[in-house]
Amino acid sequence: MRISVKPSPKNKRTMKLIDTLPERVEAIVKTFPQLVAQDVLEILLSTAPTDIEGYPKMLKVRDLPSIQGWELTAILPPGWAHSQRLRTVDVKRTVLYIKPKTRGGVVVEPATVVLQRSNPWTMDTLPYEPDRFEAGITSRRVTEKEARKIESMRRAELQKIRVELKGLGVELRPPAKVLLSRRVTRDIVFEVLRHEFGIAPVQGRAHWRPAIKMVKGTITKKALKKLEDWIYKPNDLRYMSAEDLPYEKGSVAKRIKRFQDLVASGA
Repeated sequence: MRISVKPSPKNKRTMKLIDTLPERVEAIVKTFPQLVAQDVLEILLSTAPTDIEGYPKMLKVRDLPSIQGWELTAILPPGWAHSQRLRTVDVKRTVLYIKPKTRGGVVVEPATVVLQRSNPWTMDTLPYEPDRFEAGITSRRVTEKEARKIESMRRAELQKIRVELKGLGVELRPPAKVLLSRRVTRDIVFEVLRHEFGIAPVQGRAHWRPAIKMVKGTITKKALKKLEDWIYKPNDLRYMSAEDLPYEKGSVAKRIKRFQDLVASGA
């Protein structure tokens, strides 16, 4: 007696799916966080405050370097958005924080410690402008009332500080000079958090926390719905179009970690 066994034609469909399953899963792992981030960004663009210069249009969905096999996608401003050259129009609403740089545990320029001691400064009271090798300068946008108060405090002690700086041999800025020669680091996180949590005197309204809350519900379900056919339908080849988004450096993500921790914990 002769017995022959042949696979059912229906099995071809299953085998075709099994053969491509690793690639399909990899594509889903890559694409899922991208879809979630893009939906969250759409919500942010429609609910974010519009009185922060350049925001929220500066926000982009970007991939980050993977960590231990995890695909990472983030919503963040690009690296260049954290760097700015201050203008005359910024004088009334900007304060500056000086952070001395060290080399081998020793401050590069002792005069920067004098400036740090009296942080924050206004653009028109900063008595000495350290170069980028001596100190970092961070700018924060505040209200005009806050800036005037800080300006008054700095002017009250300015003469004493100028004498101390002269003794350290640094070149002081002319009293009439307002604009800085160098670029500074813009503290975007500070500006956005004041609105997100309504930190006085800013009367803000949360936009990140409501958007993040939606991730656990409708946004995740929507993303999974778009991707489920990649697993169940062998003839659905859209998984082959999965690709990386433009990458942002991991250092940019570290810069906004404080912001991420605050809004995620409050969501």
